[in-house]
Amino acid sequence: LDVKRVHAVRTAVGPTFPLHVDANQGYDREGALRVLLALAGAGIDFAEQPVPAEDTESLRWVSDHSPIPITADEAVHTPEDALALVRSHVCSMLNVKLQKVGGISRALDILAIARAAGIPCMIGCMTETPVGIAAGAHVALASPVVTHVDLDGCIDLAFQPTTGGVEIRGDQLTVSDRPGLGVELNDEYRNHFANQEALS
Repeated sequence: LDVKRVHAVRTAVGPTFPLHVDANQGYDREGALRVLLALAGAGIDFAEQPVPAEDTESLRWVSDHSPIPITADEAVHTPEDALALVRSHVCSMLNVKLQKVGGISRALDILAIARAAGIPCMIGCMTETPVGIAAGAHVALASPVVTHVDLDGCIDLAFQPTTGGVEIRGDQLTVSDRPGLGVELNDEYRNHFANQEALS
């Protein structure tokens, strides 16, 4: 079913639209390889974390046999994780999420390790406010090792607590030229809590 869905997406978007797949640790090693082999002709740029994060040996095995490059995501929480992964040659790319790794400083440490090892990185995100998205965008722009970004987590929020920081239009994300991350507290958000406090 996963294979059919990916092929259906490829058919819908055409042969040149960039695609990657993310299993979120959903397969064992044999299942992951079956899927990746079946997707070999679908023009997939990379496959993200196909096996459980703690199973580094399976990640290496899949990476060694897969026709599609493998990216580590949930396996990368610390600079030590990144160092172990690149030393063991278990993946082709690291997905660095600021909320996952502990902020900007830790992300920069991981990117430095990846750069020294010649491993490209993606800056990803959780479902988070524009504050986190802006921080991720700044880190991505500051590092030559970052080749991919996935920074759209704020668009899923029903209400934005801040304004500024980043602007997303279509497939373009632009950072603010204001100081710092360029974010300000949304007045409507501030007023909501001020009213709640007055009622209590």
